[in-house]
Amino acid sequence: MLNTLLKMEFKRSYKSFLIWTSIMVASLIIFTLIYPLYKDIFDNFPPEMMAILEGFGGIPENILEYFAIESASMYLFIGPIYASMIGFNLVSVFEREKSAEILYTTNVPKKHFYISKVIVLFVLITAFSLLNYLGSLITMIIYDPNVDIGILSLYFLMMNISFLVISIISFTTALLLKPGSNPLISMTLPIIFILIQFISKLTNNDFLTNLQYLTPLAFSDATAIIQTRADIQWLNLGIYGVLALVLLCYNYFKYQKRVSI
Repeated sequence: MLNTLLKMEFKRSYKSFLIWTSIMVASLIIFTLIYPLYKDIFDNFPPEMMAILEGFGGIPENILEYFAIESASMYLFIGPIYASMIGFNLVSVFEREKSAEILYTTNVPKKHFYISKVIVLFVLITAFSLLNYLGSLITMIIYDPNVDIGILSLYFLMMNISFLVISIISFTTALLLKPGSNPLISMTLPIIFILIQFISKLTNNDFLTNLQYLTPLAFSDATAIIQTRADIQWLNLGIYGVLALVLLCYNYFKYQKRVSI
């Protein structure tokens, strides 16, 4: 029965997965391909723009650093939103369907529903990250065969973990709300995380800068990983890693008590 539930979940999610992934991969490839054009533009940037760029690591010296400023910024904006939607919709969309009421009243253990959703969550997020990684890597290698694959791989790995954490938090949010809640709610938390991350880079205020450590995006910061080669924020990673594990356990028991609709 678990295999049947998995097929149902993947069938329900694959269209949106293909759309979001295709758009994201195509965008990253296009942004990378126009690097030569941006290279000329960077040389003529006004001082005001230079000051803003300093918050993101300064003028890029190669295509990988350019990726950290331009492409990664777009990835930071779109990725968390999609990850949050996956987690939220795995609960809310299923319960809005008429088949949910029938399935919930069968003898299928609810833990099978939960396990199938967690598996789909991990597969979709990881596949999304992997395809974007491969698209970016291949495009950069075409331009520069000596691109640092290790650093790029580390960045996408950290982003994948961030996406998983955000998706799990969103899943929990859906369980805490009434069945059939508006899926747009899922966009609230990642947008807050993204805004905090951007604001922390556009200011010299220590308080605002340190706000980034309140989000699960601090340990996957592209500027720190790719451009300045700073150490990973292991404490931030550890805190959110533990939180994700706790929420996975909490969600397991919470789902058992989920009231049929």
